[in-house]
Amino acid sequence: MVQDRFRDLVAAAEQLPDGLVLDGELVVWDTAAGRLSFEALQRRAAARGRTATALAAKTPAFFIAFDALQIDGIELLALPYAERRRRLEVLFAARQLTLPWTLCPMTTDPATAREWMEDWTDVSGVEGLVLKKLNQRYRPGSRDRALATVIDLATREVIGYAMADHHRAELVADALEMAAGRGALKEGCIAHSDRGSEYTSHEYRTLIRELKLRQSMGRTGSCYDNAAAESFFGLLKAEIGTSVWESHEAARADVFRFIEVEYNRTRLRKHPVYGYVTPLETRALTTHDLTPAA
Repeated sequence: MVQDRFRDLVAAAEQLPDGLVLDGELVVWDTAAGRLSFEALQRRAAARGRTATALAAKTPAFFIAFDALQIDGIELLALPYAERRRRLEVLFAARQLTLPWTLCPMTTDPATAREWMEDWTDVSGVEGLVLKKLNQRYRPGSRDRALATVIDLATREVIGYAMADHHRAELVADALEMAAGRGALKEGCIAHSDRGSEYTSHEYRTLIRELKLRQSMGRTGSCYDNAAAESFFGLLKAEIGTSVWESHEAARADVFRFIEVEYNRTRLRKHPVYGYVTPLETRALTTHDLTPAA
């Protein structure tokens, strides 16, 4: 897919040495909006031929390097992060790597870290922060805290959620099972999602069938099926995304508080019929069909 749809990155790969494996993120910059754009990334991932070339000019792609997993054919996974980072910085300096290859900023200074934690949501081009221990070896396929949610599109209530240190199928299955356990899912309702491997997995699709739901995943490049979730996670990031938790238990408690107390019960949203109500109030009104009289 990269060869056909991200030819700008393929051309720039001539700057890279053989035997190199980097961990990072592919991002796309919307020049007109002056910000990173996930929608533009999806459009580029779906485009081909002349369309791909035209989009590359309007929305250039960049690779943000977080970590070095292999350099000169030598695997670095067992080395502590401090050493892997040192070798990554040496690589960028020695090869004089330029855009679209970008070295993710890193600091060990508490004051700088605190400033980043407070301001990153206001800086254009920054999507998040990654915290790693300097003596930590590389952990493939692992993320410290991953959150999956199930949102009722009629009320915008978060009716199911799960947290884990991975993005495997059981994470999204646990969230869906929570929603089902609450009695919030009706037979035949549609489960919208993106095309992530978790949602295309045998485990998740089997659960969809067992619950007698219908699954919907938009075509590549279409963001509509996941729009409500993206909106919720944008709000979550703005509200508690700068928090630093001492433990996984503390993170779970904070996410639970945000979802169950602040979002479901106090977050006002303008409903076309009921006016400004919370998701929980919307559910109560729709359940009892309390439509205002004309």
